[in-house]
Amino acid sequence: TVAGAGAGYAGAVGFFSGGCGSFALGRRFLARARRLVRDDDVRDRVHYAMMRQLHHVLEGDFGDAQVAGDALLDEGLRYGRLWEVTNALNLDGLRRLYRGDWDGAATCAERLAKIADQYRYDLAASAQRFLLAMTRLERRDLAGAIVALDEYLDEHAEPAFQVSALGHRAVAQWLAGDVAGARASLSRAERRLAGAERLLPYHAADFLRARQILDTVRLAEPGAGRAQRRAAARSRSAALRAARHVAWRRPEVLRTAGCEAWLTGRRDVARRRFAESLAAAASLGMRPEHARTQLEMARLLSATGDSAEATALGAAARDAFAALGLAAERDAAASLC
Repeated sequence: TVAGAGAGYAGAVGFFSGGCGSFALGRRFLARARRLVRDDDVRDRVHYAMMRQLHHVLEGDFGDAQVAGDALLDEGLRYGRLWEVTNALNLDGLRRLYRGDWDGAATCAERLAKIADQYRYDLAASAQRFLLAMTRLERRDLAGAIVALDEYLDEHAEPAFQVSALGHRAVAQWLAGDVAGARASLSRAERRLAGAERLLPYHAADFLRARQILDTVRLAEPGAGRAQRRAAARSRSAALRAARHVAWRRPEVLRTAGCEAWLTGRRDVARRRFAESLAAAASLGMRPEHARTQLEMARLLSATGDSAEATALGAAARDAFAALGLAAERDAAASLC
């Protein structure tokens, strides 16, 4: 086999699975790459392993078997494959974070910081800072998340990174009760979109999920009418399309779609969306998002007087949040039991 051929085919996986969201084509090139990877070629092996990890994580296989192993990453570092190792650690950190594996995500962040320091590698420093911001957001340290995202925004002028970070900032502000601030962040993201030639699916999904949330929130405001319902429906459709290509966004986007249906009186549709959100979170092992969907269902049902189901869902969410160490959300769920 020609040296580097496996890495060449693996690179196409990044284009199709990571850039175009075509997992079927990504799988075909992944299979071809595997046949061409040479055991004596570290570049081939590390590049293939990282692209394989990217494909599976984006498509929705969060299993440990899809992660590039520590021994291979260490070998990659010895041979100067900093780009592949950094991206593999970043992906693994996000995967662990969204599953509620706080310690595992912290270990990935520490390894990224070490690479950044030892090799003076800016990409590793950037990935470590982003992972820190996402950790704060996922653990609902909202003030800390906003500070970390502002630092990230100051350091990254690229439109795609700005759109992604501003989407996360808007969500953090909304969670903190600052809806006006969240809408201002989203407006900033929309202006950055004008300077972005094309967003990768995972950058676009960060923005579209925030827009869906804020358009859905409008439905509960006084005076909401047909225009707001149309906007929420458009945002939901765009967010769902994006989530097909970015697995870790599915539980939340489906949950928000359930809230939209509930607020517009389509209770059967809402229940289906909530069930899909729970199923997506369970299949990915995303324990925080699974509990958040249970909590949202409990809140809505409690407001309609369905106390038995609300209590059961609240209790399940409370126990899950307690196990994850998410105290504020645990207390919110406990108030519905």
